[in-house]
Amino acid sequence: MSDTVRTWRHIQQRYNLIGSKCNTCGELFFPSRVVCPNCRRKGDLEPFQFSGKGKIYTYSVIRSAPDDFKKQAPYAVAVIELEEGAKLTSQLVDCDVESLEIGDDVEMVFRRVREDGEDGVISYGYKFKNIRFVKSTIILLLTANIFVISFALYSPIGKGYVKEFIESGTVEENCSNVNGKIESFEEAIEYIKQNDKSFYRISKKDISYQNLSLIYDYNPIQLYLSLGNENVYNLSCSLEDNCYSSTKCVNGADRRTKFTTLLSNKYYICDKKDFRYVPYGYKLYHEIEDTQIYINENYIPMGGVYDSYITKEQYEFVFTRKRRCINNYSNVRRKE
Repeated sequence: MSDTVRTWRHIQQRYNLIGSKCNTCGELFFPSRVVCPNCRRKGDLEPFQFSGKGKIYTYSVIRSAPDDFKKQAPYAVAVIELEEGAKLTSQLVDCDVESLEIGDDVEMVFRRVREDGEDGVISYGYKFKNIRFVKSTIILLLTANIFVISFALYSPIGKGYVKEFIESGTVEENCSNVNGKIESFEEAIEYIKQNDKSFYRISKKDISYQNLSLIYDYNPIQLYLSLGNENVYNLSCSLEDNCYSSTKCVNGADRRTKFTTLLSNKYYICDKKDFRYVPYGYKLYHEIEDTQIYINENYIPMGGVYDSYITKEQYEFVFTRKRRCINNYSNVRRKE
């Protein structure tokens, strides 16, 4: 058990890289010391935690390793000069031993060291990894990742996204070709903004460009955002709405009144011929040629104060129970 006792005695040193500092002369020591060799009795020593960063002072590659380390050979053992000035000996990991150089930046990592004695006590402690090797690996992986993604998404034999790019200055023309009478739509947006200065959202039937709102400067419920909030997506799923194809792509609110209202959608724009697609609870507000503007009679602002609430668990209980009642009613009607 002597090895085990020794391991626990050095736990602060092995796990946290804690040495000692003499407050009298300012010298740092690792491993920690009881007496300062410079100040002797006058020394005032206290524990000191090193940053764990330093450089390779010198190193040696071990090719004929002891029994406990044969599986790791060849490996490097180095004298590390810490940022604070103290030196220590440690094994180097996560590196190519053939490419090591004196002066390379290293940092401490926490790893398994060995298995002690017949009791099989596993000892953990500090080792150091070569930061230069890690940085090179990261840069190589990022470069390969960019190349693969670019080839898969933009090349002609991939998804060919390059074909979807349009020429500079032709955005409005392309939107007009896809979305119909874009001039009337733009006039409708301007009319709403001139007559309503509050914060609200606007939806439109059949938007082929999900970020059309960026062109005409309004707050939408359709958008494409690569940094979409997962919580909004989860809310949509909980309401059994299919407008979110992913966390980054919002296709609208499926013209469902409860969800458009929760999203503070106040106005709905469509052509006259599409009046049958207007969500329930919206009434005609204004007309511009063949374009109609409808207003949500149940509009809820983005911010509000309520005097009562139910928890998520209560909501799920009520919602599940209501759905069961509807299913049971449907089954009874089907039997009749």
